Amino acid sequence: MANFRGQFIKERAFLIEMLIFVLNMDNEDFNAFLDVAIGVHGPFSDNANLYMKALARTLKEAGVSLPTGN
Repeated sequence: MANFRGQFIKERAFLIEMLIFVLNMDNEDFNAFLDVAIGVHGPFSDNANLYMKALARTLKEAGVSLPTGN
């Protein structure tokens, strides 16, 4: 059980690091990718909600459902 918990924590830490990276990225090539992938680009440091809404919308359009947390 401890090994599973450790792996879970590592995966969540990685996802948090990636989210921080994406929200603060301001690179011309990466911005072009985000424009194609989700329709908007950052940096999103002032409005991370914009990124998450665009990501959720894009995934929904592709038929991927996300948990709502409710």
